Formats: sequence, C-alpha cells, structure tokens
Amino acid sequence: MKEHSKEYLKKKIRKLEKLVIKDELTNLPNLRYFKYIFAKELHRAKRFKNSFSLMLIDINKFKEVNDKKGHLEGDRIIKIVAKLLSENIRKYDILCRYGGDEFVILFPRVSKNIAQIIGEELKNDIKKMTFITISIGISSYSEDGKSFKTLFNKADKNMYKDKKGN
Repeated sequence: MKEHSKEYLKKKIRKLEKLVIKDELTNLPNLRYFKYIFAKELHRAKRFKNSFSLMLIDINKFKEVNDKKGHLEGDRIIKIVAKLLSENIRKYDILCRYGGDEFVILFPRVSKNIAQIIGEELKNDIKKMTFITISIGISSYSEDGKSFKTLFNKADKNMYKDKKGN
C-alpha cells in the first residue's frame, strides 16, 4: 500500500509541477518558468562570458481579432503563432508565453544582430502562413543590460518601436 501511495503522490506532484510552469492554452512554458530559466542563463553567460538575446513578440491588432471574431478565434490564433514560433527556433532556445498575445524567447549564445535576423525570419514566416503580423523587440546581454528587468524593459521598448512601424 505504501508503494502505491508513493507512486500516486509522485504522479500528482508531476501534474502540479506541469500546471505551475505550463501555459494551459499553448502548452508552452509560462513566465514563471521563463524567469527561472533566465536566471540560469544569466549566470551561465556571466560565468563563461557568453552573450544571449531576449526577444519579445506581440501579435498585432489582436484585440480586433477578439472583438470581431470572438475569443475562441483569438485562442486559435495564439495556438497557431505558438506552434509556428516553436517550429522555427532551435530546440535549445526557450520559447514561453508571456501572457495574453505576447511571447518571449531566450536565445542562448546568440548576438543581437543574429537575433534581429531570426526575428525578421519569424515575422516573414508567420505572415506567409497566416493573415497575422507580429512585432518584435530584442535586447542582448550584456550589450543592453545585465539584469532581467533591464533587458526585458529594453526589449519591450524595442517591440513598441517595431509596432509603430507596422
């Protein structure tokens, strides 16, 4: 009986862990998980003097989709974008749903210039596959900052600059 109880508890713990770190709609990791991974990558970058880039992604005119076509269609769009993003990055890049219609990607050992090229490719791929467009903002360690807050704020500002251009 004890072994049965232990297995049962282990399964429940795994299920709870998944609920804590996964976004329910997209099954991508959530912001909580991203912050955890970010701290690890920041430590690694400092230790080995590597760079990494952070990319924020926002679906353009998403509110209009929800208002005109409904929230179920909005959810479908979020799933499509999540799938396209995950299929077009490396296996060891970290893609998370930030919340709402925003995503964040951590690109270990990728410079800002390379991240910008990747961003343009992602924008083009999504536009080709759907009627959706995205805006992106990029920041890089240590060029743009050395903390989560600084890098995130820089990427956020750059995303809004990109959004104004769309």
